[in-house]
Amino acid sequence: DVNAKKLVHAKLFEQIKFAVFNNFHIITLRDFNANMDKPQLPSSQHIIDCKAVEITSQLSDHLIVIVKIENFLDIKHNRRNIPLKRIFDFNKMTDETWKLF
Repeated sequence: DVNAKKLVHAKLFEQIKFAVFNNFHIITLRDFNANMDKPQLPSSQHIIDCKAVEITSQLSDHLIVIVKIENFLDIKHNRRNIPLKRIFDFNKMTDETWKLF
């Protein structure tokens, strides 16, 4: 469902922004088995490096996947979601601009 995917994406994006703002180290998990037959360019997903690390079968039957991605939250690459800021000059304030402030 497209709407469900959009909600998940929005929530994940919100959590990642919070983590970056608070200088947290981020670990995200996703289903790396989904649509593996569909070719995708790594650059379109902002992937810089990807490694799969084997661990003992006593710990898990899964591989540990380490992915380095470029910072897609960087302002210069993500201008469309940034609200415009209003800057008020105290010396040029009028009654109308005070109401807006």
